[in-house]
Amino acid sequence: MMENETIGVIVAALASILGGQKLWEFLRARAELRAASDDKKAIGEGLYRDGLEAKIEALQSEVKQANAKILELTEKCARLETKLNFLESLNKAYKKRLDGGTKDSATSTPTLQNALDAISWDEGEEVDED
Repeated sequence: MMENETIGVIVAALASILGGQKLWEFLRARAELRAASDDKKAIGEGLYRDGLEAKIEALQSEVKQANAKILELTEKCARLETKLNFLESLNKAYKKRLDGGTKDSATSTPTLQNALDAISWDEGEEVDED
């Protein structure tokens, strides 16, 4: 009887050793697959992040160009506004000369000083279109 029990214990021990070894191999293979999957995800996220950084740099460049263009257009608008104010004042000076009916109004032309005197520096005042 003792022999049967000893054989049973030996068989049980061998089964648990072999089963444990297979279980260990399975768990190791599973852990390796999971690590490889995590590495692939990390690489993919790194590539995605690199792509986003490139897009951000491109957009920042576009914003700088747009800001430079806005500044250029603002300066041009200011120059045109100044020119318009001067031409309107010159027009007023011509109208004054013509409406004044002075003797030499036909021969004399408004000067820059006359035009500057006619400029309304008040932004609220509108130009007469008579």
